[in-house]
Amino acid sequence: MQPTFGRRNTTPVSTAAATNAAFAVRAAQPAPAPRFTPSPPAPVISKHWLDIVLHYLFSPNGRVTRWQYRLGLWLTVPVYYAAVLIAKQAQVDMHTAMQGAINASGAWFALMELTASVLVLCTAFWCGLAATIKRLHDLDRTGWWAPLGWIPILGWIAQAIVCGWMPGTRGPNRFGPQVR
Repeated sequence: MQPTFGRRNTTPVSTAAATNAAFAVRAAQPAPAPRFTPSPPAPVISKHWLDIVLHYLFSPNGRVTRWQYRLGLWLTVPVYYAAVLIAKQAQVDMHTAMQGAINASGAWFALMELTASVLVLCTAFWCGLAATIKRLHDLDRTGWWAPLGWIPILGWIAQAIVCGWMPGTRGPNRFGPQVR
């Protein structure tokens, strides 16, 4: 008797029966998966530049680096002061209009000038506040620390030191991943 070497059934089977049995097993199995499987879509890494700018300027969520914070202030502070100067000029024009020194069209122009400057002031104020909040998030502090910067002289100096020169937390924190 010959050794089986791990084969269980050593009874001879006819070639036709073996072929029919193999065909029946193959027919019962599901079709094999295609050789080419499409890969999942790649994640969107870059957003539209306008979304990035609007998120940076108006959203208080996320984190910003020291350099991004300084850049944001360099952009918003001149706009803020220009709007203050326009508002002061509009105030002078309104005062002159109340005294009757200029006509009605000049008064309407001064009113529109004042309204536009107030809108620009509010927008610039919000952009600076959002940048400060995001910088505080990078330092792992809540945005409720931002109003401390409104205290004259001492608050301004403290905010400049804390937000402008202190390094942020390394790695992710509770406000998001680390910003490069």
